[in-house]
Amino acid sequence: MANTGGSAPPVFADLAKFNRSNWVIWSGLIKIAADLRGVYGYLDGSIANPSTITPNPLTIAIPALPPVAATTPQTATQTEQITPTQTPIETPWESITPSSTEWRVRNAWAMGLLIYNTNDPVGLGITIHSSAADAWKLYVETYQVASEVAILNAEMDLRNMTYADGQDFVEFISRIRTKWSNVTALGASINDKAFRTIILNALPRSWDSIVATLYTTQSSRDAINQLMTHWS
Repeated sequence: MANTGGSAPPVFADLAKFNRSNWVIWSGLIKIAADLRGVYGYLDGSIANPSTITPNPLTIAIPALPPVAATTPQTATQTEQITPTQTPIETPWESITPSSTEWRVRNAWAMGLLIYNTNDPVGLGITIHSSAADAWKLYVETYQVASEVAILNAEMDLRNMTYADGQDFVEFISRIRTKWSNVTALGASINDKAFRTIILNALPRSWDSIVATLYTTQSSRDAINQLMTHWS
């Protein structure tokens, strides 16, 4: 019997389950969970079902013939009695050469990881009777490119923000922080230092005297505090 590991796939909190708009974060969590269990190969298709693999006849070794020895009825009977029955060796979950039975169990675990952590998987077009690799391919082809475009648009929206003299600076900071939070949640890599620079670049030329002194601040919070003082 294939080892199931005694554990079912983890189930994420409802807010962390896939909902069509959180691909980057969700797919990262799925990869971590799959790697921890040793089954990511069942998602990316690198561990194929051994029962569907057609062996190359050129690589199949020809077994050597056993030596022929004279036997008596008694020795033949003894030989038949001591022939052992081979028990398949169980492979670890991270093995890339599982048996057919082990593959079915581990593929089902990987599929469960996807299904249990997706809101309305059937509505997304996921066929629960397919392989985990087929399901994962559908996720990637459908949402990977869309997520990359969403990140690009959100980052452009953030970087294009500008502040004009006379506007409410507190409200501006609130909006730009929200946009930064949204774009990083989508998966963009904009650290605090880069965010500080985005804020400073959004300010009008009339603020140049204070802006010039803030590129060496330790954090965006420090820069914002000094900008608040200047504005007030």
